[in-house]
Amino acid sequence: MRVSICIPNYNHGMFIGKAIQSVLDQTYQDFEIIVVDDCSTDNSEEVIKSFKDPRIKFFRNERNLGMVPNTNKALKLAKGEFIGILNSDDYYGQKMIETALKMFENPSVGFTYSSYVVVNESGGIITKVESCPCDKIFKSKEGFKRLAISNVAPPSGVIARKKCYEAVGSFDDEFPYCHDWNMWLRLSLKYDFACLSDYLLYYRMHSRNTSIALYNSFETAMQEYGMLKKLQKGIDSELLPFVKEGAKRAAKRALLNSIGGLYSGGRGRAFEFFSKALRLEKRNLTWPLTLVCPFIILSGWNGLKLSVSLYKKFLGVLRQSVPFHSPETLFYRYGL
Repeated sequence: MRVSICIPNYNHGMFIGKAIQSVLDQTYQDFEIIVVDDCSTDNSEEVIKSFKDPRIKFFRNERNLGMVPNTNKALKLAKGEFIGILNSDDYYGQKMIETALKMFENPSVGFTYSSYVVVNESGGIITKVESCPCDKIFKSKEGFKRLAISNVAPPSGVIARKKCYEAVGSFDDEFPYCHDWNMWLRLSLKYDFACLSDYLLYYRMHSRNTSIALYNSFETAMQEYGMLKKLQKGIDSELLPFVKEGAKRAAKRALLNSIGGLYSGGRGRAFEFFSKALRLEKRNLTWPLTLVCPFIILSGWNGLKLSVSLYKKFLGVLRQSVPFHSPETLFYRYGL
């Protein structure tokens, strides 16, 4: 087979069938599907085994490895020349593989990513995220600069050459909430990549991952900041300003995401998060929205809901000052 689609899974029995079927329905058919289940306690195994296609290879871990190690295990099991990692609650559009392979006809392209559609639990469209207005190949340094400022590549929307993964190594478990962004940056330091304008991925927001996003949104931003600060060590001087800018934006996201502490521990937890985020970058002290966060925290859920509705209402204006960039921040973009 030429393509391997890896589907790491944990307790997504109600969604993984759609993910598998979306691969089986591809216009390009020379593939294998690697499903690695991380000791799910729901009906995932039953759903996976209900598919009889011999291209589906199912593995169940003896113990729970966690998100990143489970993804790395799936990656090691893949035998195709090209590898896609599809989260088990997301799914592909029918031409995902076919479109990506056309870009790989250019030997300099190491990986591709696409525009995507955000859907709810039942598949209804929430919004569409355009990654680029037209298909474009970014040269390595040019692409790195773009990715360093903002993670524009959705995790399930990337297909890469196997040899590229082999060259840069596995996903880094030090930063589990932004391990995908870390990988795309490492890949883009070595390889060109292609952005696909077509909406070829469906990213699902549902009750389980929405609550996880609420709880982890602050930690995600903190990890993004730490990852980008670590990346600055030894980076080419031409690229350094872009990594620094990415870190500054992550620090701002940490401030805004500190409000999510209302969900996990009330006002006390939210102020604890806010204090930690405030120490990341001195410039945050003069950022206008820094002053807004304590007022939202003090007002609790009503203030939080009001801030979300105002952001949605004045999206065009606020987009310039609020550094949103990826599905992790859908908490703010699309409401509670």
